Amino acid sequence: MSDVLATEFSSRDKSQFFHGELAEQKVLIIDDLSDMRILLKSLMVNLGYGIIDTIPTAKRAFESIRTNQYDLILCDYNLGEEFNGQHILEYARRFYSTSHVCSFIMVTADTTYENVVGVMEYEPDGYLVKPFLPNAFQRRIERVIEQKFNFSQIDKARADKNYELMESLARKIMQDFPQYLSLCLKAIGESLTKRGLFKQAREHYFSITEDKPNYAWAYFHLALCGLKLESHSLAIEHFKQTLSLNKHFLSAYDHLATAYEACEEIPLAQKALIDVLAISSRSLERNIRLGKLSLKLNDWETAEVTYSRVIRYVRDTKKETFDRYYVHLRVLTKLIEQRPDDSELTEKFRRSLFRLRTIAKDNPVALSNSYRAELQRYLIIEQLEDAIKVWREWDILIRSQEAAPLNHLQELNLKRKLGLVIMTL
Repeated sequence: MSDVLATEFSSRDKSQFFHGELAEQKVLIIDDLSDMRILLKSLMVNLGYGIIDTIPTAKRAFESIRTNQYDLILCDYNLGEEFNGQHILEYARRFYSTSHVCSFIMVTADTTYENVVGVMEYEPDGYLVKPFLPNAFQRRIERVIEQKFNFSQIDKARADKNYELMESLARKIMQDFPQYLSLCLKAIGESLTKRGLFKQAREHYFSITEDKPNYAWAYFHLALCGLKLESHSLAIEHFKQTLSLNKHFLSAYDHLATAYEACEEIPLAQKALIDVLAISSRSLERNIRLGKLSLKLNDWETAEVTYSRVIRYVRDTKKETFDRYYVHLRVLTKLIEQRPDDSELTEKFRRSLFRLRTIAKDNPVALSNSYRAELQRYLIIEQLEDAIKVWREWDILIRSQEAAPLNHLQELNLKRKLGLVIMTL
């Protein structure tokens, strides 16, 4: 191994080992400024790269990463929107987690980025500080290629699930190349956890925190080991330490919420999710999770805000399902019960109901449930005439088989609530 790593290779050799000729490698450039996209693409073309996509927004970048396999991503840190380059880096690392073939270079105007990145869970393979000269750009690209070359055997061991070899390779690289210390320590910890050696992994990460107390990612993985070993209280403290070092360590909030749930501290779990969504609100999974916790707590205000975001994010996508609207209507009904004269709540209910009926027009069960929700709202605010009117419309649709029928007992109970059936002794 040492002889292989010590061998000198040209830049061309190091690029060819990875995916063949540079012209065949696929590059993604993400920057909100068109001039910078043009400049970066020109520089990459001059280096010999032939397949280059340029994208101006994070939203389009997420989609492109999902649908393509990139060899190299160049991403501006400040994209002038809700997401920044670190969010894209985290997404790319998770999406390409099994292959580890994608190199990521952050482009930033912040000269302090180097001091910040070491505490992150996910580090880029390299970064460029603007403004930069073409020669500096080329040297950075070559360093990234060299790093990927040096870690290629670790990546192969990971792909082969040979985690013992992965650990031994990481220890050797760490000895021969001290500049890769952080990456090697992460690889060793990953190897231990993949083998289920959580006690040894905990000791590994604990020793890192003693030597490098500012490594937020080490506290994070120490906390994950605590979860695996069911030491939930210690895990909570280590997640808190992670976030004290880096409040943008988004996955730490998720696992902190999990630890609190394990301790049946539901309000604190809810707060952890509220905190992370305050930093980055567009995660559908986090919003759904927060919504469910808020329902458990009967916190209708938080649930309404959360499910409003959910239905906004899923609109016109494959994830726009009936149940999203059922829950939102249920939450709105609870709030309307408390504030029957709140016109804003009434308008939200109307919009959500209209959208549900639009997407449910060919689904008899969903259509019936929409009428059930509307009728329930009128009963709660004691508008009986309007409730009866809704039932008449619903009944017509049931008879025409456009809406699913109620069973006899359900229909009888409903008519009794509406005063359409006289109780007899």
